[in-house]
Amino acid sequence: MTRSNIQEDSFRSVKQISIHGTETYMGRSVYFPNVNELTIHDYGSISTSLNKILPLHQLNKLIINSKKFRFKDILNLINVTSNLKTFKWYYHSIDEDQLKLIEQSDIYQCVLNNNKIENFEIIHYCCSLKEILFFSQLFSKLKTFQIEIINKEFISIMRYLLLKMSHLVFLCIKELPKTYSNKLNILIKSDNLLEHYFIKFINRDLYLWY
Repeated sequence: MTRSNIQEDSFRSVKQISIHGTETYMGRSVYFPNVNELTIHDYGSISTSLNKILPLHQLNKLIINSKKFRFKDILNLINVTSNLKTFKWYYHSIDEDQLKLIEQSDIYQCVLNNNKIENFEIIHYCCSLKEILFFSQLFSKLKTFQIEIINKEFISIMRYLLLKMSHLVFLCIKELPKTYSNKLNILIKSDNLLEHYFIKFINRDLYLWY
């Protein structure tokens, strides 16, 4: 077996890739045909570059561990990862006017109608109710949702998630005081939001299964 054959076999065995700058691979004959999980740490010309080193349509898990990406670039990437089920994103704030412009774009409509994302996690950012409304509409098939929220909006956010996102089966609200588990329990019972559920609080994170 030649060296190139051995190298090709080793590329085939790779299932997960973590990339620190797509330019690293551009001048080399490198292709990973069986990758299904991708983590991106640095900014690059995302989908154009990545498609040269791995089959984007094959990905089922994507982690964006950088806040430098434009929202449009993220949507373009999701649009070409047609089998993506799990998405983890280092999101940064986008003002309301920008969100409205995004909602009017063609790429937003494509992602809205075609994405298959079921598991979504936002990292390193506290989401407002408006942002959660935006994401819940964009990713309408969510089964699990992990977020950090603005504490003063806890009740309104939880009420919305439990009333309007009936397809969810798991929630994780990060970085909360422990008293919020009791607040959630009271809300669920007083508003009769759930019949069967389980709440657990671990290391400042509130978990809800239902």
